[in-house]
Amino acid sequence: MYRKKSNKKIATRKRQGKPKWYRRKRLSAKTADLIARLQSVVKRNIKRWDEKYPDVIRGFHVAKKIKKGKVKSRYAIVFHVDKKILDTELTPKQRLPRKVTVTIPGRGRVTVPTDVIEAGRARLLANAETSSFLPGTAVSESAGQLFGTMGPLLTKNGEFYIVSNMHVLGASYLADGRKSVTIPRQNQQVDIVARANAGRIPLACFEKGIFGQLIDAAIARVPDPALVQAVVPGFGIPKGFKTLRSEDVFAGGYPVAMVGSVSEGRGKVTDPDAIKDFDSPIGPIRIFGLLRIDSLVAQDGDSGSTLIDDQRNVIGIIVGADSVCSYAVSIETVLLNFGVLLHTI
Repeated sequence: MYRKKSNKKIATRKRQGKPKWYRRKRLSAKTADLIARLQSVVKRNIKRWDEKYPDVIRGFHVAKKIKKGKVKSRYAIVFHVDKKILDTELTPKQRLPRKVTVTIPGRGRVTVPTDVIEAGRARLLANAETSSFLPGTAVSESAGQLFGTMGPLLTKNGEFYIVSNMHVLGASYLADGRKSVTIPRQNQQVDIVARANAGRIPLACFEKGIFGQLIDAAIARVPDPALVQAVVPGFGIPKGFKTLRSEDVFAGGYPVAMVGSVSEGRGKVTDPDAIKDFDSPIGPIRIFGLLRIDSLVAQDGDSGSTLIDDQRNVIGIIVGADSVCSYAVSIETVLLNFGVLLHTI
C-alpha cells in the first residue's frame, strides 16, 4: 500500500517564501481608524502648534511610541525637532504636548501619547553625475548646476515623459519665484539633459512642474523615444503602481526599494501621510501627504528616484531626506496632477 506524501513541508516552504523582514501583519479596523483620526488631529492643529511653538516643529508623523529605545504597543503623534531639550530646561509654555485627546465613536475620548525625535528640516536631494537613460539616470536643466534623478517613465497621448522633482527639472523657475509652471508645446525646447559619462546629453522638453504643500514634481516630454527605456535597474519594467494606505504600512511597515542616480537602498514605508518641513530654493516649505521611509536615507542627487516594491509596483518618487529617513511623493499624486500614465508591461 502506498501512502500519499504529506504536503506539510511544501506548505511550510510556501509560507516561508518571503524573507522574514518582508512579512506584514494585518492592521485591525480599530487600529486603522485610530491612526486616521490621529492624522486628522495633526492637520487640524498644525497652525495652532506652529503659533504656540514658533520655529520648533519641523514635521510630524504617526507611529508606535519609542521609549528608551524600545518600540511600545501604543501609537503616538511624533513631532520632529532640530534638537531634543530636557523638560527641566524648558518653561511649561515651551514644552510640546505630552498627549492629545481623540474622540472615537463608540469609545469616547481616548488619550494618545506624543513622541519627539531629532530630525530637523529635510534637505531636497538635487546634487552637483552618472549615466544611462533609464529610471535612475542623473538629470538636470541644461545649464543647471544641481542634478537629481529620473523617476519612472510616463506616457501621455502616445509620447514618453520623464518625471523628477520640480526642484530638479524646474530649478530656474523656482529661483524666479515661480512654483507652478506650464510650457505650451509650441514654446517648448530641449532644456533637460541626462548627465552621462561626464557629459550632458539633450533629453527632454520641460512641460509642467508644481512645487507646493502637496507635491514637488515636474514632467518633461521626450522628443526622441529611442533615448529612454522604462526598465528600472534591478527590477525590470514596472507592472503597475500601488497607492499605500494605513493598513499597508502601520502593521510593521511596507518594504520598498529606491533606485537613485547616487545611491540605492531598501527601507519600509511607515507612514503614508507624513508632514515634513524642507529647506528649499524659495525658503522653508512644509509638504503634506508624504510617504515616510524608515531605514533609508537618500543622498544629494537622489531627488526624483523611483520608489518600487518587489512586485514591481511603483510607489512614489523621492523628494528629500532628513538625518533618519527619506520622504517621497506618492506616484498616484503625480499621475493625477499631471494627467499622465505610468509606462508598464
